[in-house]
Amino acid sequence: MIKGREVPFPKITNTYQEIFPLRERAKLTPSYTFYSGFKDPIATFNYQGDRFSILVYKINIDTNVFSLKNSLQLNYEDLPTASPDVVYNSSYKNNYIRFNDAEVKPEKISDLFLNIDGENIYEAETDSTYFLKLRYKSFSLRFSKDGIINASSKTASKLLWKQVPIELLFLKKKDAVFMLLLSPTDLDYKDLNQRILPNIIQQ
Repeated sequence: MIKGREVPFPKITNTYQEIFPLRERAKLTPSYTFYSGFKDPIATFNYQGDRFSILVYKINIDTNVFSLKNSLQLNYEDLPTASPDVVYNSSYKNNYIRFNDAEVKPEKISDLFLNIDGENIYEAETDSTYFLKLRYKSFSLRFSKDGIINASSKTASKLLWKQVPIELLFLKKKDAVFMLLLSPTDLDYKDLNQRILPNIIQQ
């Protein structure tokens, strides 16, 4: 059975704020940070007031073999976003999206397998970043090709089949990859087509 578990006391902290340059920090407001007893926390921020929400998810990597260019593999298909018999932390949500994280012991990974149910609007890659602008219904992330789904996100059930514009950015820094997920808090906001995350990260 797939289960969900709420983190009882998320806190407002500056966790992972160091990945943003000083000039952008004034535009960021720390939101809730979700803790686990054995994993890195998941941090959230509001950006440009409350126009956008940014989730930061840390993934520890095997630096001897991991590279964004070779290790991140993309697939576009409507597939499940959870694995049987895995407990998921489903604490993070806003008006339009939900994020789930598998409560399993973390390992240093060598590959990332990202599956997206949605439309790719823009894609760009550098030595340390991989950026995607999407209209999506869901995505899932595995740390091994045939392993469990380690993390996933999907649009809120009230939206039915409507796609939501989001940005995904994978940032490689030292012995970790940070996945940043930016989503709007108002689908009627006129500048949803802008590309935000590549311009506000610290490289």
